[in-house]
Amino acid sequence: MLNATRDRILPTTITGSYPRPQWFTEELRGRGFKDALGDARFREQYLDAVSCLVREQEMAGLDIVTDGDSRFDLTVGGKSWFYYVIIAFYKSVAINLGANLVRRELKLPEVEIAAADPRWTFAG
Repeated sequence: MLNATRDRILPTTITGSYPRPQWFTEELRGRGFKDALGDARFREQYLDAVSCLVREQEMAGLDIVTDGDSRFDLTVGGKSWFYYVIIAFYKSVAINLGANLVRRELKLPEVEIAAADPRWTFAG
């Protein structure tokens, strides 16, 4: 366990990505993230942006801070930013399905999850 969170019952953090500010995408100018880091201006802006992200998380009281996945792009992360909404949707459905399993074990009423209804899926 990390020293910073050793005495915490439930350390807090975030998962996923912070939205990219408009200047970030504009400054990439179609370059991959690793290529853009070679540009001193972009590198300085990037480091400033990450400093702000970390500071926001510290001010919110999070125990484990991240850079908000701001370093990922197609060439670094291997995933397109366009798919994060879809991934987040399926993760939220899975979390709610898992919560229903716990509710069932505790003999509590389950919550309807319309997004998990097979009638609304794209599978065969």
